[in-house]
Amino acid sequence: MASTGAMNGTAMVLTIGATQIAKLKTNSFKVNANAIDTSNKDSAGWKEQIYGQRSGSFDFEGIFAENGNWGMTQAYAAIANKTTLTAKWGSGVTGDIYYSASCILTSATETAPMEDVVTFSGTLEITGAPTTGTF
Repeated sequence: MASTGAMNGTAMVLTIGATQIAKLKTNSFKVNANAIDTSNKDSAGWKEQIYGQRSGSFDFEGIFAENGNWGMTQAYAAIANKTTLTAKWGSGVTGDIYYSASCILTSATETAPMEDVVTFSGTLEITGAPTTGTF
């Protein structure tokens, strides 16, 4: 049964292929639309716009684990080999909506502060139109 009411963010996961990115602290799905200015002398001083290109991304940040199922080792390999990845965002709860897309990993960062946990983060830029479905 699909989720109802407010959702705990812990339920939302990000997978690369069939592998869930483990030890995530935050993850997000973002869509954007560029606006094309169509203002003219007849606009009475108001800006007018139409939709242009659309884009989107999946961002993530988590705790680094050398034995993690998807982390910096895999991220580095994806960038080094120019691999297009399939990402999926959603709760995994039967009936809930998910978003899936082909992506290019455009950044991957590993951060190691003194006397603190090592983290990793990255951005997957969507290439083409995302798809939606239900779990």
